[in-house]
Amino acid sequence: MFLPALLGTYLYHDDWVHRVAEPWAFRSSPSFLHLVLMGRPVCSACTFVHFSLFATIDTAWIGRLAVILQLAAAAIATAHFLEREGVDRWVAAGWSFSLLALPGALAIGYWLGIGCLATGWLLAVLAALAAQRSLRGDHAVAWSATAAVLLAAAFAAHQQIAMVYVALFAALATRSRITWLSRALRRYLTIAVVAVGAYAAGYLFFARLVFPEIYARYQAMDPERTAILADPLVGLAWFAARLVPRGAALWFDASIWPWAPALGLAALSIAIVLIWLQRAPRFSLRLALVISAILLAGAPAALTGYRLETYRLALPISVAIVATLAASYGRGWADRLSALAMALALGYHATSRLEAMVAPAARETAALRSAIASAGELRDAPVEIIVPPATGATGTDEVGFLSTRFTFNARDAVTVMRRELGLSPVQVTVSEGEPASAAGRRLVVDLRSLPRRP
Repeated sequence: MFLPALLGTYLYHDDWVHRVAEPWAFRSSPSFLHLVLMGRPVCSACTFVHFSLFATIDTAWIGRLAVILQLAAAAIATAHFLEREGVDRWVAAGWSFSLLALPGALAIGYWLGIGCLATGWLLAVLAALAAQRSLRGDHAVAWSATAAVLLAAAFAAHQQIAMVYVALFAALATRSRITWLSRALRRYLTIAVVAVGAYAAGYLFFARLVFPEIYARYQAMDPERTAILADPLVGLAWFAARLVPRGAALWFDASIWPWAPALGLAALSIAIVLIWLQRAPRFSLRLALVISAILLAGAPAALTGYRLETYRLALPISVAIVATLAASYGRGWADRLSALAMALALGYHATSRLEAMVAPAARETAALRSAIASAGELRDAPVEIIVPPATGATGTDEVGFLSTRFTFNARDAVTVMRRELGLSPVQVTVSEGEPASAAGRRLVVDLRSLPRRP
């Protein structure tokens, strides 16, 4: 599933932005301050490490391999946590692989710029394991404190992905072993509240007091979040009408099948009804807990979220939904078969993302580098990149868009390639459909003939 990410020669989207900064000068780059102001200092450190592992585009696979290994470790830790809670081994394995195969999680296998999601996920699961250990032996206070520290660190890596922790205990609450407001559930919730409080206090103190002017400008970038903070009803409407449906349909990508989100919501609704018919009224009470956990999983966005419509926020929502449904079943061949079917379906869908992202990025990289290397007398001339007109098929930058769709990506991509060829930076422009002008001496790179994503 991840093999193309290791064999391809490319960087994707804002990887170019990070690659422009020399590793030893990363702290002085705009990316570092940006991540810190977003409340993600651990993410900034992870980004520094991931991009310091390789020196050229040809060896970028080393950084991607590090992220993939983190994802694998998080999946293994998730399966171990579930097995220790009595979940059938096959169901736990199918569930964990399904999380690994989510399009959003898979993206970080080849999009290095947000590799901190892998770190946040791993830290959140380790926090859940520490909380679990606090319930099953001596040194309960020490293990609880360790869990809170790990979860706070997960928030500092990525606020939304850290809420996978919430999804785990929400799913466990649907099992007969952990009842409503039981000792275990109270422990998990207490650790979550302590970690969120510590993280929020530290973030607000650092960002608002140390960088007040920059923080204010950053807040202005996201007026939708400001509206949520000003009016809680707006936030609740957003969760119910936009975030939860998108989270439920995450594996059914509209960019591939326009009718797929409706299919995802229908499948989710049918599954909930079937479980309710089997286990009402006990399931009804726990379903209320699940809905609360779904809202809580998106709550960090109200403090430090960024571009609320992106999959980064929908991912923990989806985890909460699927994990809860999976944990609601008992044991038996039907459960194992469903776990296998889920893993196969999500794995297949994940591989389609490779064709949608890895292949176009690799083709673009090859075309750009070939044009620059063979420019001849135009090697020091300005560069104009011609891209197809935007189709409007997707509203996010996670999938579908060319790496050179945005001007800053194109400029940084050309800068990185020229630096590796021993050339100095030049002016770079991007035109859609046709060259901007026939006048002037410049190197024109036409990417319109490259195969597009499906």
